[in-house]
Amino acid sequence: MRGRTAALFQDLPARYLGEGSVGAPERVRITAGRVSRDIVLSSDDCSVEPLDGHRPDAEIITDPDTWCEIHEGRLSGIEAFAAKRLWARGSIDTLLRFETMFERPAAGGLSYEMAMVDVAGVRVSTLIVGPVDGRPLLLMHGLGATKASWLTVIPSLAGRYRVIVPDLPGFGASDKPSGRYDAPWFAIYGFSLLDVLGHRNAFVVGNSMGGRIAMEMAMLGPERIDALACLAPAAAFAKRPGLWLVKIARP
Repeated sequence: MRGRTAALFQDLPARYLGEGSVGAPERVRITAGRVSRDIVLSSDDCSVEPLDGHRPDAEIITDPDTWCEIHEGRLSGIEAFAAKRLWARGSIDTLLRFETMFERPAAGGLSYEMAMVDVAGVRVSTLIVGPVDGRPLLLMHGLGATKASWLTVIPSLAGRYRVIVPDLPGFGASDKPSGRYDAPWFAIYGFSLLDVLGHRNAFVVGNSMGGRIAMEMAMLGPERIDALACLAPAAAFAKRPGLWLVKIARP
């Protein structure tokens, strides 16, 4: 078993697409059962190294069978994570990009892309997954979160929808531009992201702050929102009538 797992690790450089870090090399540690290796990625090179004391940027922990399924394209890392067959540490964005840096057989596993989308001069890190002809579904995370907060539900949604999951500007791997960082400001970026990706309309889902942004998008452009779902949204109006009564009456 150890020999097979080590052989799968050694096969990674032959599959490398050369789309790694353009700056300092990134180090991803993979532990499958009792076998651990560091995968070191640069813009044009991939090497497999034994652990030598270097601290990894990100780490994948799984079992040998799960890693074999991922290697053969029968399972994606996102699916394994959602099924609690894979654990992750460190930079989630690095781990999400990691899988897209290698050729993978089309054997039924979830295929996705990680795109740095230029939205009005701001680079928005976006995970895109699901059928190209699926109806677009925009997922927006909450304050202090990133697109990683949606990973557990993505496999269930991607079979039917074209799922678009950004790090909102100012969060995660996206640019941090100057701006108001209020709901209307984010809503404009939401619509602009859809425009760049070629979608006039979309289902829009938001959690916490993302829910507040989703409501703002529905108010600013109701004709573009096919449906709206707000999961524990942040308060929409801090000075709305009756708010004092709600505060007193709440448990």
